[in-house]
Amino acid sequence: MKKLFIAATAITSMFLSTSVLANAEIKPNDLKRITGEVHEMTVFLDLSEAESNAILDAKKNLASANYDLVGKYGARTAEYKEARKPVWRDYQKSLFAVISKEDLKRFNQSKK
Repeated sequence: MKKLFIAATAITSMFLSTSVLANAEIKPNDLKRITGEVHEMTVFLDLSEAESNAILDAKKNLASANYDLVGKYGARTAEYKEARKPVWRDYQKSLFAVISKEDLKRFNQSKK
């Protein structure tokens, strides 16, 4: 019960702490998917609010950068794939500053 309350509080604060500008850049379906993923990670890995917010920001930055790259190079083009590599590395660096690779592996295995 306590974990559920903490998770609900974390999710509520994520919605309140995210900027309107950042949300406007991300499509509603993508934002819903990202927020849901972060909520699942928060519950499964017992993340703090700060950790949860850091992952949410990293995922939103990745989505926003991907939109920009698709607009510039087109989807799935060689140029897009090349330009996405540093964006993906930045995302992973941000993610692994919060959780370990083992945590991510455990989380991904739990979804199967």
